[in-house]
Amino acid sequence: MENVNENRLKQECRKKNFFVKFWWVFPIVNLICALLIIPAANHKLWGLSSALFIVFIVLLVIQGIIFIYCLCKKEWWRSVGAAIGVLVCFIAFYFISFIYLITSSLQPDPFGKEHPIPEGMECEIPLEGNAPVEVSVDGISEKAYLLLWNDFQGGLYQYSFYYPELPDGEVFLRCFEVTENIELSPSRLRKASTVKVIGHNGFGSIADKQHFTIYEGDWGDYYAARIEVWHKNARTGEETKLLEKIYRVEGWMR
Repeated sequence: MENVNENRLKQECRKKNFFVKFWWVFPIVNLICALLIIPAANHKLWGLSSALFIVFIVLLVIQGIIFIYCLCKKEWWRSVGAAIGVLVCFIAFYFISFIYLITSSLQPDPFGKEHPIPEGMECEIPLEGNAPVEVSVDGISEKAYLLLWNDFQGGLYQYSFYYPELPDGEVFLRCFEVTENIELSPSRLRKASTVKVIGHNGFGSIADKQHFTIYEGDWGDYYAARIEVWHKNARTGEETKLLEKIYRVEGWMR
């Protein structure tokens, strides 16, 4: 009977210690996940990349539990191995992420080359530096003005906007590549270009050299962009396009 009980206890221990005995499998699988997450994201396989990331986190948690268990059971070499496995996985993931960010930032963005300015199309050229511009702000003119300046690097711009009376709200920009009507930097441009409108009761300045960035393309690869000025009414929430102008632009090489 004693032998039978001993065998059962041994079998139960084997089952309990399965994860501990094969602790080394988890860091290996985790390293494979870490190596695949970034390439999957690079190829826009977002579902696969997300699944791999979840597996990566779950395996890290399991490794942490194994480390604590081995430490409590005084299985020193396994606890040290589990700790090293967690550390190596963390380092590998962050190192691969860093390399990916560096290499992706160095890759050229062909957007400008793929969207050349159509022959014969007239485009405004952004002004340089502190180029003097005379704009009537005496309340007599009923015209609207949109002025664009190059900032200190290609793709970085400033804009000024003059307009007649407007309800309270905000003014912002939307930009579109002309030939295919592709909206440019939609997730960031609106926020960067937004200017509050309060008590604008006559023709005058609304935006004064407000900074914004166009990300698509590289320095020197010029393409035509339609710069649109929009107004959002604070009371009704209605958005209205006030003005548009076609400019020759380039993207910021980040």
